[in-house]
Amino acid sequence: MLQQKLKEATSTQHDQLEELMFVKNIMGKTLNQDQYRQILTTNYITHLLYEDAIHKAINAENAKALDIDKRYKLNALELDLQDANIGASSISEKFHLLNNIIEFDEATALGAMYVLEGATMGGAVIIKQLNLNPNFSTGYKFNYYGIYKDNLMPNWKNFVAVLNELPEDQHPKAINGALYMFEAIAKIAEKVKNI
Repeated sequence: MLQQKLKEATSTQHDQLEELMFVKNIMGKTLNQDQYRQILTTNYITHLLYEDAIHKAINAENAKALDIDKRYKLNALELDLQDANIGASSISEKFHLLNNIIEFDEATALGAMYVLEGATMGGAVIIKQLNLNPNFSTGYKFNYYGIYKDNLMPNWKNFVAVLNELPEDQHPKAINGALYMFEAIAKIAEKVKNI
């Protein structure tokens, strides 16, 4: 199954990204506002740069099966930026140089989407931890983390079903897409730390 291949091929990158995205702090309820802003900015820039290109590379049949229009997360991230008093336009200006986006074919796009959809899977747990964190008492709706609401598991299962239908000769491209996405997010996270 492609899902398992992707998990195994990206386990190191997954662990490295969790560290950059303060997962231990989130789970330990010690995440502070500055760290949250870094996570939010990283996610926003990632989706700003890649979301549309990935979704447009998915063929019409699979896009319909995935209900692709309901998988856009950029608007939810923009709402979260407002909650955190961060101007979206000022962020995008600082990242205008990050335009070395690869050309996505469908297999590469599905691999990259595996990373983005996987990030959404932890959303319910993250919201719970942030709501228990004394640093986040009021004013945060966490739109991005709660974007799928009750459809979280059905959406993931639906995505995995489409992903696993990819022909085996396309698996290396999907793995490359996932590795590319992990590395791209890590680069963005590193740059966000320094702004």
